[in-house]
Amino acid sequence: MRQIIPRHTVLFYISGVELRPLLPPAEQVSFTPYACAHGVYTRGNWPKYCVALEKDWQAYLDGKTSFQTAMHSMVADLQ
Repeated sequence: MRQIIPRHTVLFYISGVELRPLLPPAEQVSFTPYACAHGVYTRGNWPKYCVALEKDWQAYLDGKTSFQTAMHSMVADLQ
C-alpha cells in the first residue's frame, strides 16, 4: 500500500521550525515545537513522517531542493 504523508504532519512541522527564527534570540534557545513537546511524533506512523520531514521537507524549506523533488522524496522514503 502506498503511504502518503498526512497534511497535518507537515503543518505541525512547519509551524515548529518556522516559528523559531521569529522569536527573540533568548527564546529561540529554549523553544520546543508543540509536536515535539507533546510527543506527537512518537505515536502511530508519525515517527517515520518526522524522519521524512526532517530530511526531505527541511531541504525544501532551506531552499536546497524544489517542492516537487521534496514531495517525491518524502513519498519514496515512506514506501
